[in-house]
Amino acid sequence: MAEEDDGYVLRFYEPYNASSSVNLKSAKKIKKAIPTDIMENQIDNFDVKITDRGLEFNIKPFEIVTLKIWLGD
Repeated sequence: MAEEDDGYVLRFYEPYNASSSVNLKSAKKIKKAIPTDIMENQIDNFDVKITDRGLEFNIKPFEIVTLKIWLGD
Protein backbone atom coordinates (compact mmCIF):
# COMPACT_ATOMS: atom_id res chain seq x y z
CA MET A 1 0.00 0.00 0.00
CA ALA A 2 1.03 3.56 -0.53
CA GLU A 3 2.23 5.31 2.59
CA GLU A 4 -0.26 8.19 2.58
CA ASP A 5 -3.60 6.54 1.69
CA ASP A 6 -5.33 3.30 0.67
CA GLY A 7 -3.89 3.21 -2.85
CA TYR A 8 -1.40 0.63 -4.11
CA VAL A 9 1.89 1.40 -5.86
CA LEU A 10 2.83 -0.88 -8.78
CA ARG A 11 6.16 -0.83 -10.58
CA PHE A 12 6.89 -2.36 -13.97
CA TYR A 13 10.27 -2.77 -15.66
CA GLU A 14 11.02 -3.70 -19.26
CA PRO A 15 14.38 -5.59 -19.21
CA TYR A 16 14.58 -6.86 -22.82
CA ASN A 17 15.23 -3.69 -24.85
CA ALA A 18 11.81 -3.89 -26.52
CA SER A 19 8.76 -1.68 -26.52
CA SER A 20 5.75 -3.57 -25.18
CA SER A 21 2.06 -3.23 -24.46
CA VAL A 22 1.10 -4.06 -20.89
CA ASN A 23 -2.36 -5.43 -20.10
CA LEU A 24 -2.83 -5.94 -16.36
CA LYS A 25 -5.92 -7.81 -15.14
CA SER A 26 -7.36 -7.30 -11.67
CA ALA A 27 -9.87 -9.33 -9.66
CA LYS A 28 -11.27 -6.01 -8.40
CA LYS A 29 -12.25 -3.01 -10.46
CA ILE A 30 -9.56 -0.34 -10.69
CA LYS A 31 -11.24 2.96 -9.78
CA LYS A 32 -8.29 5.25 -10.49
CA ALA A 33 -4.74 4.92 -11.80
CA ILE A 34 -2.18 7.71 -11.95
CA PRO A 35 1.36 7.55 -13.30
CA THR A 36 4.05 8.71 -10.90
CA ASP A 37 7.78 9.15 -10.84
CA ILE A 38 10.00 6.87 -8.75
CA MET A 39 9.34 9.08 -5.69
CA GLU A 40 5.57 8.66 -6.25
CA ASN A 41 4.94 12.25 -7.37
CA GLN A 42 2.24 12.44 -10.04
CA ILE A 43 3.43 12.93 -13.63
CA ASP A 44 1.36 14.04 -16.61
CA ASN A 45 3.31 12.77 -19.63
CA PHE A 46 2.26 9.09 -19.50
CA ASP A 47 -0.97 7.51 -20.77
CA VAL A 48 -2.65 4.70 -18.86
CA LYS A 49 -6.11 3.39 -19.76
CA ILE A 50 -8.43 1.80 -17.19
CA THR A 51 -10.39 -1.10 -18.69
CA ASP A 52 -13.33 -3.10 -17.34
CA ARG A 53 -11.16 -5.27 -15.07
CA GLY A 54 -7.65 -3.90 -15.39
CA LEU A 55 -5.48 -1.37 -17.12
CA GLU A 56 -3.38 -0.96 -20.25
CA PHE A 57 -0.31 1.08 -21.16
CA ASN A 58 2.81 0.99 -23.32
CA ILE A 59 6.33 0.63 -21.93
CA LYS A 60 9.59 1.60 -23.66
CA PRO A 61 12.87 -0.34 -23.66
CA PHE A 62 14.46 -0.45 -20.19
CA GLU A 63 11.77 1.85 -18.81
CA ILE A 64 10.50 1.72 -15.23
CA VAL A 65 6.81 2.61 -14.92
CA THR A 66 5.29 3.41 -11.54
CA LEU A 67 1.52 3.57 -11.17
CA LYS A 68 -0.57 4.33 -8.13
CA ILE A 69 -3.96 2.63 -8.23
CA TRP A 70 -7.11 2.54 -6.14
CA LEU A 71 -9.41 -0.50 -6.17
CA GLY A 72 -13.18 -0.67 -5.99
CA ASP A 73 -15.63 -3.52 -5.45
